[in-house]
Amino acid sequence: MREIARGPEGLRRELFRETARKMGIHEAIVEKDFWVCAILEVLFSSSEWKTKFVFKGGTSLSKAYGLIERFSEDIDLILDWRELGFLNDEPWKPESNTQKDRFVKDMNPITTSYLRESFVPSFQRELTNCLGPLVQAESHDDGVRIRYPGIFANPAILSWILLEIGPLAGWTPQEKKTITPYAYRYFSAKFKNPSSSVTVITAERTFWEKATIL
Repeated sequence: MREIARGPEGLRRELFRETARKMGIHEAIVEKDFWVCAILEVLFSSSEWKTKFVFKGGTSLSKAYGLIERFSEDIDLILDWRELGFLNDEPWKPESNTQKDRFVKDMNPITTSYLRESFVPSFQRELTNCLGPLVQAESHDDGVRIRYPGIFANPAILSWILLEIGPLAGWTPQEKKTITPYAYRYFSAKFKNPSSSVTVITAERTFWEKATIL
């Protein structure tokens, strides 16, 4: 994926356009799916953060398991809370609802500060090295936004990918899964390294969590 990300714009334009035509969807969807996969590839294969995050949520059910047909504009990630200075079991220590609410309230600004001061500068260097200088990471209240060099526009699709990152979730059960972009399905010869191995929460756990929310 990196050779395409860093390659000429014309290559991506043709690749995304032809993939969209074959799939019957808008080019901007194919384009964003490519960048979602490329960002996950950098995060879980070469960055110093590859052992500190786990991929979860609806996007993981689609990209890692192929269990749902869903185009998602965000990437849900669990951050190892030990990176924030907490012990192995500390987030689970508060027993009353009041204690838990206070703990979550205290942890949110700590997480935001950590992402802004530690994660974003470091990950930006990885993105620049692997995908090129036009891929930019920005810290926001809702998470980390990754802006990519978009070619196709669609008013219904945001011009960035949101990394929704939080530490208050269990890390198990997890496993390694392979993800590939839509474009690879139809133009595999264009890719030198089309897939990426990511650490992901198992589908059973994700379905269970979503069911308990309903």
